[in-house]
Amino acid sequence: MNRLILCMLIGTLSAACLAALHFLYRQTLYQLSELLYKKHDPDAFLAKLESYPALLLINKKKRKILSIDALMLKNNRKKAEMIMKELEQEALSFSQRILLFQKQIAFYLESYEGTKAIEAYLKLKEETEEFADDSILQIVEECDILIHVYARKDGLYAEKLVQKAERLQESIPKGICYYRAGVSYYHLQDENHCRMLLERAQQFLKNTIFEKNIDQILNQDLQLIEKRIM
Repeated sequence: MNRLILCMLIGTLSAACLAALHFLYRQTLYQLSELLYKKHDPDAFLAKLESYPALLLINKKKRKILSIDALMLKNNRKKAEMIMKELEQEALSFSQRILLFQKQIAFYLESYEGTKAIEAYLKLKEETEEFADDSILQIVEECDILIHVYARKDGLYAEKLVQKAERLQESIPKGICYYRAGVSYYHLQDENHCRMLLERAQQFLKNTIFEKNIDQILNQDLQLIEKRIM
């Protein structure tokens, strides 16, 4: 009986430790997200990524993948691309490969290299073609939207993006969705719809860098929409 109680106690403590580590892991990812995507502080993000909690909780490959966005925000594109090429040669888990493809798509779109972005997207599709998981399908669809809006520039998702924006509740995702719809109508040469949707996007992107970008597009030169990727 004593051995049984001891085994049960060890199992309980192990489960508690794992739960605590998972909580700390999620908390660290949240703090990193706050630093980069809300405070726009890539230096603090990179410092946090090399802090003791991050080194303990996040493996080296994941940290390298996460660093890409911060390096792009710092405009250190050369180092970001070097890290992506290094990661291509490493043995990554399925989730890490998916995340890397997403980073590559964003990187090449922001570098105005549509062909390379499409190549990364095709790799993503090939990697996920046997998976029917809703979360994976959602990632693929989101990347497909980005490719059509910014690389193929064919306006395919124009109407669907408007419908999607109307369903969203949070302001920033809603505003970005309206913006992408506006870009799509721009490529369809429908300037009236484009301007209307950019104005709508601006309402949901108050006090962000996106609001200033949209203001420049609307009041200076509509063609700037080709250089403002969100």
